[in-house]
Amino acid sequence: MKYFIFIACLWALYAAQDEQKVAHANNEFGFRLLQKIPSSSEVNIFFSPYSVSTALTMAYAGARGETQHELYESLAYSAVGLAPDHVFNAHAQHTRVLKSPSSSTLLVANTAVVQEGYNILGEYLNILKQSFDAEASVANLADEQSLSNINEWVKNHTGGKIEKLLSEPLSTDAKLVLLNA
Repeated sequence: MKYFIFIACLWALYAAQDEQKVAHANNEFGFRLLQKIPSSSEVNIFFSPYSVSTALTMAYAGARGETQHELYESLAYSAVGLAPDHVFNAHAQHTRVLKSPSSSTLLVANTAVVQEGYNILGEYLNILKQSFDAEASVANLADEQSLSNINEWVKNHTGGKIEKLLSEPLSTDAKLVLLNA
C-alpha cells in the first residue's frame, strides 16, 4: 500500500510539473505573438494568449507530420520541455487550475464545427472532448445558418462581448472550425 501511495504522489507531482510547463509555454507564446503585432496600428487590439494557444492546441491535436511539429514549436511546448505525448493532459490540467475557485473568474468554452460529409477521426473527437471539453457538431459551413449559429455561439460564450465573429459564410473549402471563448 505504501508503494501505491508513493507512486500516486509522484504522478501528481509529475502532472503538476507538466501543467506548469503549459503555463510557461502560454507565456512564451503570448510574448512571441505580441512581438508580431504591429506597434503602429491605429486600432486597439485585445487578444488572449491562452485562448489563441488553446485553439491552436486543438488544431495540433488533429495535425500530423510537419504541421504538427510546427504547431508544437510555435506553441512553445518544445521550448519549455513539455513532451508531445503530455500536451493534452497537461493542457486540460492547466485549464482546471485556471478555472478553480479563486478571487477571479475564468469561463472557458470550446467547440468544433465539422463540415457536413467530412469525416473526422473518432480519436481526434475524443481528444477534443477529454482534453478541451469541446463538443463537435456538423453543419454546412458555407451557408448563412452556420454563420448565424457560429456567431450566436460566440456571443453566448463571451457574455455578448463579441457579438459577431464572422461577417460572411466560410469558404466551401472550410472543413473544420475550432472555437474558443
